[in-house]
Amino acid sequence: MSDVFTGFSDDALDLQKYLREEQWTKQSWDDVSAEIWKEDIKPQLSSLLSECATALSASTGRRFTSELARPNPHGNVAKWFWGAVVPEGRTRHNDVQLFVALRWGFVRVGLYVKNEDRMKSAVTGLSDREEEVETALMKAKEAGVMPCGRIPDVSSGKPQPIERSEETWAKEFEKRREMDILKAWGVDDDDLRVSEFSSLVLEAFTSLMPFYDLISEEAP
Repeated sequence: MSDVFTGFSDDALDLQKYLREEQWTKQSWDDVSAEIWKEDIKPQLSSLLSECATALSASTGRRFTSELARPNPHGNVAKWFWGAVVPEGRTRHNDVQLFVALRWGFVRVGLYVKNEDRMKSAVTGLSDREEEVETALMKAKEAGVMPCGRIPDVSSGKPQPIERSEETWAKEFEKRREMDILKAWGVDDDDLRVSEFSSLVLEAFTSLMPFYDLISEEAP
């Protein structure tokens, strides 16, 4: 098993399509699905995120680590294969996460916050700093990374970009009770299949760091 990311395989990118066709039943997580997870998705996603965590640690002076979500939590088949870069000592469940998610049709890359307590502190970090928030989001947008809303069809990874409808972005995110700022590639995109995709993911993560700094609970 290589520790170097060389791109996602066709099997890795196509598995969610098969699981969707099978309605994500417990029976769909068969020997073939489990083998693709073990031999393709897990090592490929793990190496990609490990490379990004190492690079971000070096460039920011923070200490980042990476983690993967289980593909069949509590016996249920997940509608995505998810991994994240998080501050060392924290998890994707209790802090801001820089994530990569393989979903049906798309691979999504970005920043996500959902935990209720962490959302409150993140919103507080944005309060009364609207000009800085707009500047940070513009930096991300230049890299194709944009705030997105909840996906109407949870099975799809198609991004749903949003515009601010509240007075400030702090109030917008507070209303939505989550932060989801991302970029997506269709699973047919050849960029996903080569080692250079790690550079594109790192570019997206790096574009988000000004926003990350605004909601971070530690000094950069």
